[in-house]
Amino acid sequence: MKRHSKWMRWGVLTAACAMMAAAPAMGEEATEAASAEQTADLASVGEQTVLSDTLYDFQIQIDGTVYQFPMSYEAFKANGWEMDTDYTGSEEDEIEPNQYGIYYFSKDDVTCTAYVLNLGINNLPASQCLVGGISIDGFDWDVNTGEILMAGGIQRGVSTLEDIQTAYGTPTDTYEGDTYTALTYQKDSFCDVRLTVGTESGVLEDIEMQNFVAPEGFDAGEASDEVPEEIAAYQAPAELGDDLLSYTVELDGSLYQLPCPVSALLENGWTIDENNSDQVISAGSFGWVALVKEGFSFSEMVSNDAAYATSPENCWMETLSAGDYGMEAEMNLPGGYTIGMSEDDLIAALEADGIAYEVEDSGSYRYYGAGEDSWNMVTFYVYKDATSDIHPLDTVYKIEVSRENQ
Repeated sequence: MKRHSKWMRWGVLTAACAMMAAAPAMGEEATEAASAEQTADLASVGEQTVLSDTLYDFQIQIDGTVYQFPMSYEAFKANGWEMDTDYTGSEEDEIEPNQYGIYYFSKDDVTCTAYVLNLGINNLPASQCLVGGISIDGFDWDVNTGEILMAGGIQRGVSTLEDIQTAYGTPTDTYEGDTYTALTYQKDSFCDVRLTVGTESGVLEDIEMQNFVAPEGFDAGEASDEVPEEIAAYQAPAELGDDLLSYTVELDGSLYQLPCPVSALLENGWTIDENNSDQVISAGSFGWVALVKEGFSFSEMVSNDAAYATSPENCWMETLSAGDYGMEAEMNLPGGYTIGMSEDDLIAALEADGIAYEVEDSGSYRYYGAGEDSWNMVTFYVYKDATSDIHPLDTVYKIEVSRENQ
């Protein structure tokens, strides 16, 4: 059976199992500095000598050596494990924040699978990440080879279903198949142990353990003040133009080409509301920034495409809108589209320009959307409630322009 590397991105984790993560590659100097510092901090993570009696301490003892997950890659490798680069990439693979890789490791005549994860805020090579768990199965590791112990005296190749349930209690989930029964004990998302007992053998054969929680005192790294090359290269458009789907926007008298850097708005008089903005945004991740200017204010999600963590001003603003309460700023789009135009004029302009659009009604509002998809869209909001005077009736009161950074 040919093996292959498998990459997965975490979804949103619960508070008890929350963690940091990594992405592509930062500026060379910033990357090297962060990597060196984090490597030193990780050196002792996961080092234990005595096997715990508690399953949710996420420990396993292999041939007399106790593994505590998560543990540093360095500590894991020091026990004799070598990454099988024929099938699962290499130690230089860059792992992004909130991502982990599944790799095969070999030692003597056995092979296991390990979960290599980045809990930091900067991209890191696999060799400088954490090992968040291990998977041992009979296909790559004969059940009679070596001594593998777990909390409460449970032993691979020896302990039965009854032994496991006596030691750990009722499992979170039980799967009964024709050839095996699997018991899952879950503390939280990505914090669980799965134990498989063979139907024929009647004993524990496979073990899968994950604990994707940052160790106490874990240093996630530092943000860089280096301006990403793409951000520095951004140039504001010289004119608004006539193409609505060029995603050019005039907001409060200034022109922007979406996506635009947050720094472009700062240059035009907007300031960051530090109390309502993320201070640091991880590599390859998203965060929130709140901007204020002369009585106007808005909050929007921004993206950091750099391989290192940075501040919001070095991130991409992919959406700009105006017309909501607190954001009654003037907004104009190519082709003469603007807040305050009538619904009839909007429809006439879209059809005259040959722009396809979709219409959706929602209570007091009607939405006109034009663009490629929900990530690349110009949306016009028209007020339809004749019983209220919150906004002018049958008039565009809000415009939202979104353009995904590609």
